[in-house]
Amino acid sequence: MGDKDEDPLKSQEEVEADRVDGISWLYCLVFPVPSGKKAEEVEAAREAILGDLAAAGLHTILFYSSTKLQIFCKVGATDGRLLKEADIQEYRLKCDEKNLKIIAETAEPQRAPLYLDFPFPPSVEVPGEFKYKGIDNQWHDMDQTQVAKYIRQQTSLSPWKDIHVRYNDAWEHRILNEHGVQVYKTYEDGTILRPADRIKLLGKILTRTKLKDPEHGLAGAFLDVKKLTYKKVLLASYPLQLGTARALSKELTPDKLFEEWNKPTRMPWQQPLEEIRNYAGEKIALYFAFLGHYTLWLVPPAVIGTVIFIHQMIQLNADTGSFNIVGSGTAELIASNVTVTLENGQLFNKTVYETELYTQVPEAPFFALFIALWASVLIEFWKRKEARFALRWGTSNYEKETSNRVQFKATHIIPDPTNGEPIEYYSKTSLFSKLFVSASVIAASIVVVIAAITGILVLKVVASSTEFSTGIIPASVAPQLALVVNAVVILILGNVYKLVARWLTNWENWRTNIQWEDALITKTFVFSFVNSYATLTYFAFIKSGSDILGITQLCVASAEELLANAATDDEKELIVNADVCYGSLAYSLFIIFGTQIFVNNIQEVGIPIIMAYVKKILDIRAHAKAIAKKAKQAADDVQAGFDEMGNALGVHKQSVDVAEDDEEKMDIDLENMAVRQRMKSPVEYQFYLKFYESPFDDYLELAIQFGYVSLFVAAFPIAPLLALINNFIEVRVDSYKVCILSRRPALEVAEDIGTWRKIFSIMGFVAVLSNASVILFSSTILKFDEDEEARRVWLWVLFVGAVLTLKVIIDFMVPDVPVEVAIQLKRQEFITRKVFMQEPDDEALTEAELKRLSRKYTVARTIENVDPFILQLTARTSELIRTSMPDSTIEDIFQEADTNNNKTLSLKELRKALLATPLGEHLSRYELTILVNSLDVDGDGTITLNEFRRFLNM
Repeated sequence: MGDKDEDPLKSQEEVEADRVDGISWLYCLVFPVPSGKKAEEVEAAREAILGDLAAAGLHTILFYSSTKLQIFCKVGATDGRLLKEADIQEYRLKCDEKNLKIIAETAEPQRAPLYLDFPFPPSVEVPGEFKYKGIDNQWHDMDQTQVAKYIRQQTSLSPWKDIHVRYNDAWEHRILNEHGVQVYKTYEDGTILRPADRIKLLGKILTRTKLKDPEHGLAGAFLDVKKLTYKKVLLASYPLQLGTARALSKELTPDKLFEEWNKPTRMPWQQPLEEIRNYAGEKIALYFAFLGHYTLWLVPPAVIGTVIFIHQMIQLNADTGSFNIVGSGTAELIASNVTVTLENGQLFNKTVYETELYTQVPEAPFFALFIALWASVLIEFWKRKEARFALRWGTSNYEKETSNRVQFKATHIIPDPTNGEPIEYYSKTSLFSKLFVSASVIAASIVVVIAAITGILVLKVVASSTEFSTGIIPASVAPQLALVVNAVVILILGNVYKLVARWLTNWENWRTNIQWEDALITKTFVFSFVNSYATLTYFAFIKSGSDILGITQLCVASAEELLANAATDDEKELIVNADVCYGSLAYSLFIIFGTQIFVNNIQEVGIPIIMAYVKKILDIRAHAKAIAKKAKQAADDVQAGFDEMGNALGVHKQSVDVAEDDEEKMDIDLENMAVRQRMKSPVEYQFYLKFYESPFDDYLELAIQFGYVSLFVAAFPIAPLLALINNFIEVRVDSYKVCILSRRPALEVAEDIGTWRKIFSIMGFVAVLSNASVILFSSTILKFDEDEEARRVWLWVLFVGAVLTLKVIIDFMVPDVPVEVAIQLKRQEFITRKVFMQEPDDEALTEAELKRLSRKYTVARTIENVDPFILQLTARTSELIRTSMPDSTIEDIFQEADTNNNKTLSLKELRKALLATPLGEHLSRYELTILVNSLDVDGDGTITLNEFRRFLNM
């Protein structure tokens, strides 16, 4: 770097430009300015990284920050280098619809034209394999409306729409030379790469191994950013927000995206997903797509739940109530002012506000059934939607193509069982032992959660009980305060556990990012499920009749007074049996859910703003102290010079006073310090923004919310409305977080939302069990006598069985992948093979080949062929068999191919058998196809031993 006081920046324009001289500046690495004992070590590490970047074919520009505390390194690459990486990574690019159609419908030597559009040209000949079967009628002999109707029933998509094919340099140039058109889609800048493609490809270069690719001779930089950041070699690494340096830039800037994203009339299900994908990548775009889908599907339960809630409010206004201990010994709630007479003759006249009264409405069981089915249908239709996104964005089957994580540490190198290539291997024993330790930590964490909740419940009893209360907390607010504290504790424990779960998952050493994330999701959700719903489970099924510190816990306020004055154990038992926690469950859900909504939104927006501000202030202070230190050092140097010349003490003292005054002024005037610095470049401004790693926390928040909406909705029907309102806010908050508060995320590819989809499906299943249990065991909507407990249990079993059966039927009836998407993916695979990989036609030979084969005829079962190409091929094949297979007879080859011993071979069987012999090494698939079809003398699609022997003159 040279002198640290010397800024290596050549020009401000060069720093701020996104593209200069064909180089796209896409990433930024931030290094610390080395100082202290490890300065040489840090400098050497930085130089090594710069060397690796250069070896990988990347370009760099380095410059100091405005505070001279960081060194910014912009990393760029030419499109040529990025396209080579795309070839190495088999990176998929979108095809140009119009040009792909032109190329496919043009015949090539190895294949016939591909006519996939309706109306099909009537001039196309029926393939020979159908002629042999006597099928001569074609589509142009039918009513064309019937053909069109059949096609529309299968798919409404054009055969050339959303076709993505891996980039191959040879394919591109061959097609360009032969057809004169670019097969890959060309964008506004005249290239076949989107800015997002460039960022993703450069990210792959940064992390790919240093081993050179054998075909292109290019290495990767192999940067482990997390490790380098931990060692303080790097301070940050992030993709750049393109276009931020130019006010009138046509690039997708965060400000433009945020403005488009947050139009007042835009609903959460109408988000600009294409723009989000181009800015933040498919993984984050899928999160926002799911958030919009989920929010839209919340509308029906929110409307229905609100109607039920209004019914509850009407009933609440009409009814108040208390316990009535009936003379027959049964106990039930009644809606009136009553005088309760206990067996000891004591009278109570008590009118109370009972929350369980207004939740006991007859619609609740049907609403619970609706929610259980709603949760299943929501996920099923999301599967279909994400399949469409995967097709549109070219990410179908992406999970099968993932590579190893940079952090993965193999224990051995073993051969791949599929192809024998060496692969990295990690001992299963080591992995399972680590998983056992992780499971133990999770179990211990769950115990901590249960202990914390128990402690809160005990404190609530102490605060609200006259026996234990100290008077510090009023007994009237103790229950509400306990719920608020519980909600806060849930959030705190959740955040602490996230750190533990992430450390454990890193320690487990997973091979791919998908495996790593799935393991992290599983750990986090298991803990969060217990952490979030343990309190509600206590209120729903445990609290009534339980003892804490010797005090019987009841959910109804008037029941506690009655219990305190009951004279006999029978009276106490009647009161406890009459108690229900339906209303307490609803009230607790409202407090916990509402508190988490408020705290989560504050946490997502407020904390990043505060942290960014603190980071700037600390940098300004550090810069001020550095300048003050230099000023003092200069004054000390002057002082030393004066001392050497023997100046008077007064002069010496004056110089010290000036230095101290300058230092004090530097410490005080921090506000103006930022102004005195040179203007920050956009690259430096982005450094101070929050790091947005992934939507993991956002998914977790939605999953927990989904549980609050579905698990106990029978007791709190307005929960979907609260979730709907929250999600309208959440879209705005998350968009602000992604576009304004955060650096540009690493653009990750994703085919679907992964394990989160399974999590939501599991929650839907648990919702069935939970709501059935709440209705039948925690409410008095359905009344049962004491001797009818078995009936209650059987009704629970029937309810759960019926709902789960309906869920299975829905899953079966709604395919995960729409038919037209499945067809389009088959088209994509077919077009890739035929147009790009040049796979020759099989049984359906080209028109020219059919004419060539028709020039043969049979005389006395002997093949005569006048085609020069086939005669030459026959002679060549016979010679190859004699020279390369001297120990094999034609009978051996034929019998080995005849696996079913029917004395005949189909064309496919014979071609497969010949491919397995040395002939497969010397003849192309095209030549083998011509050869095999030439053997079929009578056109019946089979070949006998005599036909094969006579043909080869063996």
